[in-house]
Amino acid sequence: MGELTILMSWYAVFALLPGIFLSVPFGAVADRYGRVVVLGLTLLGITLNSVWVGFVCLMNGAMDLRWVWLGNLGGVLGGGAMVFVSMTYTVIADISTDEQRTTLFFYLGTVIMGGSLVSHPVTYLAMQVGTWFAWGLGLALCSISTVVAFCLPETLDKTAAAKVDPVPQAETERLPLLAKVKAASVHTLGVIRWLYWEQKLVGFLLLSLTFEILGKSAAGAVQQQYISKRYHLTFAEADLLDTVSLVTIILLLTFLLPYLSHLLLSRGWTARAKDLRLAQGSALLTALGCLLMAVAETLRGVSVALVVYSLGMGYTFLIRGLMTSLVGGKDIGLLYSSIGFVEAVALMAGAPLFSYLFNVGMRWGGHWIGLPYLVAGVVLAGAALLVAGIRGAYVDVEEEGGGPEANGGPRGEEDV
Repeated sequence: MGELTILMSWYAVFALLPGIFLSVPFGAVADRYGRVVVLGLTLLGITLNSVWVGFVCLMNGAMDLRWVWLGNLGGVLGGGAMVFVSMTYTVIADISTDEQRTTLFFYLGTVIMGGSLVSHPVTYLAMQVGTWFAWGLGLALCSISTVVAFCLPETLDKTAAAKVDPVPQAETERLPLLAKVKAASVHTLGVIRWLYWEQKLVGFLLLSLTFEILGKSAAGAVQQQYISKRYHLTFAEADLLDTVSLVTIILLLTFLLPYLSHLLLSRGWTARAKDLRLAQGSALLTALGCLLMAVAETLRGVSVALVVYSLGMGYTFLIRGLMTSLVGGKDIGLLYSSIGFVEAVALMAGAPLFSYLFNVGMRWGGHWIGLPYLVAGVVLAGAALLVAGIRGAYVDVEEEGGGPEANGGPRGEEDV
């Protein structure tokens, strides 16, 4: 069991690598050539990964199980799961208005959380039929998703994409491959500079989002072990608390946040000011929930802490919506891919960090067992302070969003 845990841990690390190295380039590809091709390639890579894992297992010991790590090379086709998530957000952003966008992100989050709830019993039932049946079911679902993705209508505004192309497409097609790569790289770096340096507010929000993702990675890294050890529960009983958290998040994203969004818009708040205020409250709740988990003495106390923490889980959706309205234009794919890159790096750094802090807390004993959640709470408090320092009036200075193409080129921070 220990060897399997190590194997799967390294598999998870290797699965993040395509997103780290390829998310931004594929975001640039999506902004120029379309979202559908990147979305389809990403799912094709994930499907091929599943095929390879099945092949290694089919060899029944003739191949070392560590060969399954090689399946993550399928991420080279489209960037892996991180790029898939980024492209999903990009498609939604393309087809929605500022007022609709964040609510649609909430519903996307509901689908993701609902899938997490449903997947456990479905996997259990499939495994009762047989291991290969479960693998085949997963492969079939991946294959269907890939076909559907390639059949989706394109959502990229090709006119806007052509408007800011540094070299006309007909001309770039005649360039050598190396020159094409150089031109694309220069353009991509220019847009990134505009997004996160000249657009100071967008860079500020990305920094806050980085802190938030890093702090939240504590839950994925040690939550089950922490609850099981501190409150003397089995892993199955600890999973029940995780179900409480998932149900809270689903209710939050399905009902509470959409209702609050509608209420604020109906009272004259702009979409940006509404997203900012709700994000500020959400960041505060996640930080408070983590700190409460660090000090909770009883099972009831940690249950309350988990609910408080879960009520802040709309933060990432709200910040994505706010950043999208600030950037606008055709560079949304690159924006979300940059967020995916930051998310992958934060998760890769956070998992070993909080696992290490959990082990340190175990060695020190007593209340120090809550050390990973204490540190996570401080990190999340940093995210809350960053976003709390932004005034609603500042994000509403420019009501009409637009990327660098709005004025024929990158804009400075005075245009935010």
